[in-house]
Amino acid sequence: MNDPFRVALVGLGYFSRFYLAAWKAVPTAHLVGSCDRDPEELAAPTVADFVTLDTDFDRLLETTDPDHVDDIVAPPPAHAALIWSAMAPDRTIICQKPFCTSIDEAMSVIAKAEASNTGPYGPSLSGTV
Repeated sequence: MNDPFRVALVGLGYFSRFYLAAWKAVPTAHLVGSCDRDPEELAAPTVADFVTLDTDFDRLLETTDPDHVDDIVAPPPAHAALIWSAMAPDRTIICQKPFCTSIDEAMSVIAKAEASNTGPYGPSLSGTV
C-alpha cells in the first residue's frame, strides 16, 4: 500500500490505543475518524489525531468515507450491524473476534460482503467460516 488511504477506527475502549498507535506508524494511513457510543471516550487525548469524532457510526461513515474501517472493537453483539453499515465497494473492514454471535449471522455477513465486494478478500470469502 503505497497510496494514501483513509482509516476510521470503531470503538475507543482499552484496546483501541494499540490500533491507533499502529496506524500512526503507517506513513500512508490518514486517520479520518473514530466513533464510540461513549462521549467520554471521544474526549480522551489518545484520539486527538482524528479529524472527525462521532457517537454515530453511520454519520461517521457518511462524513469521512474511509477506505478502511479498522478494528471494530465494539461489544460482539454489535459486530454484524456495524459490519453491515460499513460495507461499501472496495472498503476493507477488520472486526475483532468473535466475528459474529452465530454461524448463521456470520454466513449472512459473508454473503453480503461478497455481494458488495467489501473486504480484503474481495469475492473469495466463501467457505471461510
